[in-house]
Amino acid sequence: MRNVRCYLTAGAGLFIVLQACGGSSSDANDSGATGGPNVAAAQADVAALCNVTCENESSCDSPDPADAPCLPECLGESPDPTLLRRDVLRGLLDCHSQLACDQSDDGCLLPVIQVLEIDFANSPLLNRCVEIQDECGGFSEDLCSYAVIFTDAGKTRLEDCLNETCEFVAECIAGLRQGA
Repeated sequence: MRNVRCYLTAGAGLFIVLQACGGSSSDANDSGATGGPNVAAAQADVAALCNVTCENESSCDSPDPADAPCLPECLGESPDPTLLRRDVLRGLLDCHSQLACDQSDDGCLLPVIQVLEIDFANSPLLNRCVEIQDECGGFSEDLCSYAVIFTDAGKTRLEDCLNETCEFVAECIAGLRQGA
């Protein structure tokens, strides 16, 4: 049984995978229809990814009446689309749409990032976020993936959060996830 969670909240252990796999790719950043690092996603991009994620979940798992509906949960956990890179969301959408029921969606983000951000593991913002998480706690280091999947506007918001005192940093980062 697959436990599908919207990628926009980052999967468990993501940063560890990102740190361990500083892979490279011969593909250049796609600046065409999907945009580049500063082309923000639209609500339609988020909705499309959540739709595919939830369709996969409902077609692969036997429905549990106790489970909350997937789509509202996914949309509710997603950061403001204007902070997210459209090319990342579109790459995730492509990957999700090709998953078989026995495949975990955890394997989608890393290949997308490796193609779009070849040197992601050396991101100063990513590394600073992990340092702050180690020092302050209060938030999952998985959320440090925002340093890679956010546009420059989103990265600026993340930097502002990381400049907060330990007392407020986790709340600030949670606000990014909640679209605040």
